[in-house]
Amino acid sequence: MCSGERCEPRAESAVIVCHCNVIACSDIRSAVKEILESEPQGIVTPGRVFKCCGQRPQCGGCMSNVSSIIAGEVDRLSSS
Repeated sequence: MCSGERCEPRAESAVIVCHCNVIACSDIRSAVKEILESEPQGIVTPGRVFKCCGQRPQCGGCMSNVSSIIAGEVDRLSSS
């Protein structure tokens, strides 16, 4: 499941983080990776992740979870 800080690989594709736009934890992780590959020193924000997913934030209820997943993924990628 998606714990907020990072997604467990086995369940990540099934965990919907943003219900308004149907964005899964795995989509967020992929977007973070794509953003950092294109701009290694870039700052990854929820807005950039949504844009990378082809969406825009709607109600904002998922923002704290999206932010936590971004932070965890940035940490994971920077330590590997």
